Amino acid sequence: MRLLAFLVGLLCTVPSWALDVEVLFVRTDADCARYGCGAGSGNSPANAIENSALLYSAVDGTPGRVDPGDMVVYLQRVDDDVGFITADRKNATSFITPGADITGDPLSCTLFSGDGTLWGYRARASLDGENSTTRGIDSGTANNAYWCIFSLELKRFTSNGILSQGTYSDVTNWWIQGVWSHDNRGANARVMDFRGTGLRLMLSVFENTGNDTFYGEGSSFHIAFNQFLWPSLDGTDGDGIQIDKSAADTWIHHNLFKTRIDAKQGVFISTTETGNGYGRIDDNDCYGPSATATVHTCFFVKNAGGNRWFFRRNYGERSRYLIFCGNDAASDTKCTAIGNIGLRLASFGIQGGTNTSDHEFKQNSIFDAPICIATNGATGTSVIQNNALRKCATVAIRKNAGDAESYNAVFGSGDFVQNITTPTTPGTGAVTADPLWQSSAPDGPGDVCLQPGSPLFAAGTPLGVSATGYGAQDLGAVPVIGARAACDLRRASIQRRQAGSRRAVPERRAAPERRAL
Repeated sequence: MRLLAFLVGLLCTVPSWALDVEVLFVRTDADCARYGCGAGSGNSPANAIENSALLYSAVDGTPGRVDPGDMVVYLQRVDDDVGFITADRKNATSFITPGADITGDPLSCTLFSGDGTLWGYRARASLDGENSTTRGIDSGTANNAYWCIFSLELKRFTSNGILSQGTYSDVTNWWIQGVWSHDNRGANARVMDFRGTGLRLMLSVFENTGNDTFYGEGSSFHIAFNQFLWPSLDGTDGDGIQIDKSAADTWIHHNLFKTRIDAKQGVFISTTETGNGYGRIDDNDCYGPSATATVHTCFFVKNAGGNRWFFRRNYGERSRYLIFCGNDAASDTKCTAIGNIGLRLASFGIQGGTNTSDHEFKQNSIFDAPICIATNGATGTSVIQNNALRKCATVAIRKNAGDAESYNAVFGSGDFVQNITTPTTPGTGAVTADPLWQSSAPDGPGDVCLQPGSPLFAAGTPLGVSATGYGAQDLGAVPVIGARAACDLRRASIQRRQAGSRRAVPERRAAPERRAL
């Protein structure tokens, strides 16, 4: 709401010659029939127009039509629990679908908002496909760049809540914030399908869908402070986030992923066509289907064309892998994983697979996995340092003979370290004593914080600037900036992430039932 208030305020302060922006208001057919919509010019809530009558123009400054840089506000009364339904559609397949190129620009995106609080309406208008409408928002095939979509509820569509058509190389530059899209069902239904360069997706909740909660093709994606919940409800092919074709310059951080279906991944980056993906995956939480999962992986990247992906301070539990890097013959992938926590994993904690090279796995804490860290499938020289590994049934660290392994703590496990599958002597600084975590059977990220007297204090090696700028380290997932303070920072980070998501919409209580195909 504050952002919308700022934008509206800006309209009142910027001269018309500097910014030709029109605000158009839309109300439901039922609302207009009951209370009247005045002259229907759309220039005020009283004179709002019906969505089916909304017109578009590619020519900036066209009165009474949505043109580049304009604002469209969908108004839903506070006492209206229904909102916009199929009778309010723009056409037979969607609610918002321009018939003209309404490309904005970096200073004035074309805005679609459901926040009517400035005029006494709801903070989020609902667009309901009633399980008979294909899409909520469909950009069409025109180059509709610089769109902003704020504060809308998009539900019960048979294909997509939001669809940005085109190719991965199109200049798109969309900003989506405060959107709640859910219950889009069917084997091919996705909450959002986005194709183009440039996306900011923030403070939104995407949940309960037949396939992916988010699918993207393109680059320069910034995805933060969202919830991606319960994908793959009508099949076995749904990811929390899947990005293909480039994925260059991608940053995914402070998101929540949950699934109860043992299928696909929390985050899956597969750049098979272009092979040039790179970016950061930081501070996310992933809750998988079970500790015996055979398919689901929390964070999976491959085919990066020799580029490097960074994983920092992520948490994952009850999945097959916490982080899986590689396993695609098309091109090499390099991974740096620092400060991650993984609990109760069915196969590996962190693995550098085939067709990968030169990994850096440092400062991670892994509990209860057959193999906690593995680099033996990679080429080059990988570095494995300052990790705290507990209850690794087969082996804590499986590596190549030429990899650099040192200053790791292993307790309650099978072999400490293997070269391929042959046990070998641990490197410098090995610790085998009880790490004295807060819990010997951790059930959350705070449980791997160190108790006073832990042998892991001051037992590691400085990692330097390349490892995110930390100085001297504790072994495990938290830096030595005072172990207690670091754990408090970790908990605060989680609280901020959850609070940020709740500002978008309240978190749902439980996953829906899976629909049979």
